[in-house]
Amino acid sequence: MKGLYGGVKRNCKQLIFILVFILSMTSLCFGFSDLSDTNPAFNDVKLLTDAGFLKGYPDGTFRPYGTITRAEFVRMTNQVFGYKDRVASNLFSDVNTKEWYYQDVMIALQEGYIIGYPDGTFRPNGNITREEVCAINDRILQLSNQVPTTSMETITISDRVSSWAKDSVLRVIAKGLMPLGEKGNFRSFEKATRVEVSSILANVLRQKTEIEERENQKKSTWQDLGIDPEVGAAIDNTLLIMRNEIITANILTNNQKAMVRNMVDALDAYLITGDEVTLNQSGKNIKRSYESMSSVDQASIEKEIRRCIPVTDLYLIKDYFF
Repeated sequence: MKGLYGGVKRNCKQLIFILVFILSMTSLCFGFSDLSDTNPAFNDVKLLTDAGFLKGYPDGTFRPYGTITRAEFVRMTNQVFGYKDRVASNLFSDVNTKEWYYQDVMIALQEGYIIGYPDGTFRPNGNITREEVCAINDRILQLSNQVPTTSMETITISDRVSSWAKDSVLRVIAKGLMPLGEKGNFRSFEKATRVEVSSILANVLRQKTEIEERENQKKSTWQDLGIDPEVGAAIDNTLLIMRNEIITANILTNNQKAMVRNMVDALDAYLITGDEVTLNQSGKNIKRSYESMSSVDQASIEKEIRRCIPVTDLYLIKDYFF
């Protein structure tokens, strides 16, 4: 068995046993019947699917060139950026409080990245266009503060773009989030496909992760703490999913949510301090919290862990620590 024998291995085991003990008979893998690994967007779709931001259809397809509605795009965007607070009031005449997307639209409204149409509608079931995708990401990322005008001036778009979206499209292209076509066309008015939306959000997620890593560069790495780099990467990916509340979005009880947050906080704190005593105590507390849950609550949290976290990462962690 790979790994260390001693404090780090024993203490981390306390924290992650909940993630892996349920996997002995699990055999899950990423894959859609209509999306091969030769598709240029395959890795983008995989990144978002593994992170729990994206799903396929019940028949096992992804329908890569299908369109995506404005409501669907808002939900994905909220998840990628970690937006979750809602205090805004409904300003849209066509957004019903009983619809599945209501909370997400209100969150987007609160965050200020959607405005709606002059007639007071949001058109949740309308298909989002390529230039609308650019405008939203430009607004969220505040690209006007990142992309100099000189970079925009070097880009020539051969087809028409709406005047209100022109600068956003140029900034998104300059930032490398969406490409121009071979002849300089951008197809601004076309409906964005599922792979196109996946690619821009995956690029955003990668850049967001890089920024967070730079901000946290004073942290230790798992390798510094004596953990195999491949296993450390699996732990980091698991923490990213848990931190973005992909799991807790479908866990209803406060106890379950608190346990997931405590696991993330404990491992983050250990990376900063290297304090094994505190890590060990946190692991014991989390273990007790899990064991005090009802069998129904235990089963539901196990189901969400298996659903949201890539099984390859969980097996890596399991093989290393157990």
